[in-house]
Amino acid sequence: MMDPMANISAPAESSDGRHRPVNIQQATSQGYVAVPNSTAVCDVFANGRNLAAVDMIRGWMGILSGMVVGIWGVTGFLRGFGCFLLLHVCTGLSIWVFKMRCCARISDYYLTPASPPSEGGTIVQVATFALSDMGKSGSSFVLFWTLFYGLVYLF
Repeated sequence: MMDPMANISAPAESSDGRHRPVNIQQATSQGYVAVPNSTAVCDVFANGRNLAAVDMIRGWMGILSGMVVGIWGVTGFLRGFGCFLLLHVCTGLSIWVFKMRCCARISDYYLTPASPPSEGGTIVQVATFALSDMGKSGSSFVLFWTLFYGLVYLF
């Protein structure tokens, strides 16, 4: 099994002599984490890399979209928040399409305590993923929006 988002492949035998786990008991004894109330097993290292990649992409999205909106001269809370919401959702969907390759279950790549793995509800999972973590990139967006608006239109 390969995790393309984290650029990690799981060979049949690793360098430390461990074999790929076959069941949950083997997985937990080899350092993987079993997801509660599920038969799924989560590789903590791959999940951490995926979380870091998504956070980095969304952080840069907040900075770059704030710069663009500031240069465009957008003023007002509703227009600014509308631009941020639109660009944040587009970024989330782009991550899902290009990095996760339109995976049917987002929890295969991006597992958080708030989003346990589920078998159905792909549209709900994609919408939740696209709208999540708005606070992390929102502050960067506001900072660069006001900075570039001030640099272009006030000075």
